[in-house]
Amino acid sequence: MRLTTWPEVHRHLAATYADVRAERDGVLDIVVPLRDAAAPATPGAAPLAVSRTEVLGSTWIDVSSVIGSLRHLSQAEMLANNAASTIGAFCTRDGELVVRQRLPLAGLRAADLDETIRDIAELAAWSRRRLSEMGVPVAPWRGPGDGARRP
Repeated sequence: MRLTTWPEVHRHLAATYADVRAERDGVLDIVVPLRDAAAPATPGAAPLAVSRTEVLGSTWIDVSSVIGSLRHLSQAEMLANNAASTIGAFCTRDGELVVRQRLPLAGLRAADLDETIRDIAELAAWSRRRLSEMGVPVAPWRGPGDGARRP
């Protein structure tokens, strides 16, 4: 199934994910169940933000998740990870590490959006586990709607 408009994306997410928060400032907050919730630093679900953005005259869908503070991280290591990663890019926003992926709305298939959402949720969870293993303090995951800054 193709998704060609933002309202179609919104309806698809509402039908696919049990926990979708109302759109606020152009952002949909969703909670994505994780496949492997057994790791101690990982909750059973990951909060993500899904929004649309205009880039060079085209509409894109932005999928992102806040990982945590950048205070104890090497930004060079994050950039090196971006070079090797097949999906998701680490970026910074207000002193926090965020993982993000953009998809063009033109020609977007629902299956591609769903796969990207699952992959970003898993990458966010893996990143939090990795930080915990490195001894970096990891604050509890903020769920959608409880103060997390939006893209």
